[in-house]
Amino acid sequence: MVKHFADASMGAPIQSALAKIRSVLPRDRQDDLDRLAQATAIFGESRLPSGMDQRMLLPIQQAIIVRRVLRMTYRARARDDDTVRDVEPLGVTYHSAAWYLVAWCRLRKAFRYFKIERMRALAVLEECFAPRPDFSLRDHLCELRSAGERFAVRVWFSPDAIERARRESYAEIQTEQMAKGGFEVAMETFSLEWLAHWLLSFGPEAEALAPANYACRWSRRLPP
Repeated sequence: MVKHFADASMGAPIQSALAKIRSVLPRDRQDDLDRLAQATAIFGESRLPSGMDQRMLLPIQQAIIVRRVLRMTYRARARDDDTVRDVEPLGVTYHSAAWYLVAWCRLRKAFRYFKIERMRALAVLEECFAPRPDFSLRDHLCELRSAGERFAVRVWFSPDAIERARRESYAEIQTEQMAKGGFEVAMETFSLEWLAHWLLSFGPEAEALAPANYACRWSRRLPP
């Protein structure tokens, strides 16, 4: 996570520091680090968690490492009532400008996504759960992405913005071609709302071109 948050120029020093820390840890703690790394997936440009997210994220990560059941009070949508759920935490992922917990929900008896900012309360229980050796966070996320609806879009990026777009995009870049002094990029995304949020962060360095009705709606959100 540190490597995602830090400036690119700090990559080598951070990697060196992490290697030194790892070298002095006992073997079981090194295994904990490996488990946490495999249970974390970050897509696009991550943001530091807010105060509420941070208070939730740390105990979630600790519960993942030691395989402890979490009990949370959760509100799926603003109009919904809170529900109390016991879950087996399997990983955390960042995408679409938010942090999520991936877990086995004992209430629904299925794998579920939980947006961390919608958690009203969280407790780590004494109960441990059995490992799921066949579960892979990244494989699970890839299956969800392949099964979901996709939206074909075209976006123009300036020369100064194209490298950032290639590096950060959660959408799949399919083709690129030079156009209007920049790059016209064909992409597939699973969330038009996420794409709009991401493109707005580029300011005038990016422009939504298609689909036409969405590009028009998106452009009206820009400040005059």
